[in-house]
Amino acid sequence: MDNHKLLDPIIKGNISDVIVERITQQLLTKELKPGDKLPTEQEFCTSLGVSRNVVRDAIKVLVTLGVVEIRRPEGTFIVKEYSQKLLNPVMYGLILSDRNMTELLELHNAMLREILLLARKRITDLELEQLTELYNELKVCMFQSENVEKMYELSTRFYQTLCKITKNQLLIQVYDVLLCIFSDARYKGFANSVSTNRREMHFHNYELIMDIINNRLSFTLDEACDKIHTTFKEILL
Repeated sequence: MDNHKLLDPIIKGNISDVIVERITQQLLTKELKPGDKLPTEQEFCTSLGVSRNVVRDAIKVLVTLGVVEIRRPEGTFIVKEYSQKLLNPVMYGLILSDRNMTELLELHNAMLREILLLARKRITDLELEQLTELYNELKVCMFQSENVEKMYELSTRFYQTLCKITKNQLLIQVYDVLLCIFSDARYKGFANSVSTNRREMHFHNYELIMDIINNRLSFTLDEACDKIHTTFKEILL
């Protein structure tokens, strides 16, 4: 890996891409930190020997990604805190990639294991009450209703609430992206459960999750997650 300083002359490569890469590298090495001010356009131009338009193109990319912000008239700064825009490349990467449902299910299974492990350790009485309320509402909807839209909505809220219990902001945001990628398949899964009379099998996943959270399992967490994963495969594939 090349460890160029931010304003070292550029010898080769797409110039705007190199500027973006250097700023990214400086963030990784902590030479640049949240809130730091970047050199001015003129400083970039003079040191790198490039045009102002090239510098502006690079800054536009970083603004779009949510990495930097322009504060007029002060200048351009590394953002101080997380922005939803930072995860957009991850979401688009998953959308555009040559993915398949098996790989997505494996990713979901891996994330759900960690979510359940952390949630079980960190859940408060109030959070358990909220999760249980969603669980009961979903149970009534799945067994006493034909409203697939409502089932999907309650399920999404259940998983989002479960993940928030981990108190891990990065995990929460990444899991939200995964739920978004999965949205169509999950909706079809509820429709399939209703049309093929597999509601009980589908709902068993939520029962297992509540048993894990309440430490009521008679087997291991890994075995429970494997059962959840198997049910997902049967419903969605």
